[in-house]
Amino acid sequence: MKTCIPLTKLVPLWAGRAKEYAKSLLRLRFIFLTLGCPKNEVTSEHAAAFFIKNGMQSVAKISDAEYIIVNACAFLKIAVTEAKKTLEHLALSKKPNQKLFLFGCLVQRFCNSPLLQSLAVDRSFTTWQDLAYHLLSEKVKSSSLNFTLPRLKINPTYAYVEIAQGCSRNCAFCTLPTFKGPYQSKNPKLILDEIKALLSLNIPEIILIAQETTFYGLDLNRSGLNLSALLSLICRKFPQLPRVRLMYAHHLGVTAELIETLSKFDQICHYLDLPLQHADPKILKLMRRSYDLQGMEKLLDKLKTKIPDISLRSTFIVGFPGEREQEFGNLLKFLRKWEFDKVGFFAYSREKNTAAFNYPDQIPTEIKKERLQKAYQVQEKIAHRKNRKLIGTTLSVLTEGMKDDFHIGRSYREAPEIDGQILFTGKTKVGEMVEVKVEKVDGYDLIGKTV
Repeated sequence: MKTCIPLTKLVPLWAGRAKEYAKSLLRLRFIFLTLGCPKNEVTSEHAAAFFIKNGMQSVAKISDAEYIIVNACAFLKIAVTEAKKTLEHLALSKKPNQKLFLFGCLVQRFCNSPLLQSLAVDRSFTTWQDLAYHLLSEKVKSSSLNFTLPRLKINPTYAYVEIAQGCSRNCAFCTLPTFKGPYQSKNPKLILDEIKALLSLNIPEIILIAQETTFYGLDLNRSGLNLSALLSLICRKFPQLPRVRLMYAHHLGVTAELIETLSKFDQICHYLDLPLQHADPKILKLMRRSYDLQGMEKLLDKLKTKIPDISLRSTFIVGFPGEREQEFGNLLKFLRKWEFDKVGFFAYSREKNTAAFNYPDQIPTEIKKERLQKAYQVQEKIAHRKNRKLIGTTLSVLTEGMKDDFHIGRSYREAPEIDGQILFTGKTKVGEMVEVKVEKVDGYDLIGKTV
């Protein structure tokens, strides 16, 4: 029977008998499969660390695991479809003695839906804590479970650190507030402790994430505590940290104080991810976003003036209900005018339990695909032109691996997984920062050699 288990209460630190229980639990082998955004990666890393600390064994192959654990996203239809296909494949290919468990956003969003009951899993859980209690309750008393352990870090060159959960906005296209709840900032001490633990593993780049990082601290009602203060605290407390990167900023939260902080500390990447979603006032209003286009443009101008070398990234939705050729054209004009360094585009996804689901003037799929292609064509020309201007310049690059005969890395201008890369020759090793002279451009990637 497939069950949706309610959230269990968090329990205090377990101080005793870990070794005794570890011996009896070593046979429990697990593997995590994480689908979705960086926030899901963070959750899986915390869960894996907890299971290992309590005597379970992480394995690299699905065939070697007793428990196949999937942490699935449910933000958009495409994510739900991917999760269903993955789960169906795993259910068909798993051995009789293997258990397939599911937790995360997919369960939280569809907890009371027939969709969840239709999934071919042995059991589903709202959180990894509930899953942990299910697996370990027979061996460890509930009062012994520790949910505050450091996370298991697999990638050696960067780590996402979640500074807040949930969202208190009410964007017309977004489902997240319905199952993640209101915005809740993380205690700054917990954030600092997590970064300290990651630095002990020699992680050279910390990436701060939340649904909207720029509203950090405002819900805690602590005088002077905001994102700018948190960034300053991180840089001063950890001067040995090479890089701090900021993702998922909301333009209404980018204050003069934050811009000053971004420009003040050398550790903070001159990079800002600023999802604007659209650039036509009518569509922004329908989206329930800020539709003060003039204010938005003033902010972009201020960022480029105060931080001349800043790399700006944004995301936009095309094909939103009511988007005619005129509104789509305004978006393209905006792109050409402001020339973002990196841009992601998404075709509008009609999601139940959102205001836009019931909007009139829904755009046909074929038109959304055409607009998506046109938007990428405009941005491709901008990105290639801007990249060519970098030929002959030298960038500080974090080495992350090899591809054919080239090292692969990123400068301050590239976030992992979503932006281009820098391919280069010369002597280096993973995790090392080297100076690379850019010699040519290959699409969104740069090619060069160490100097």
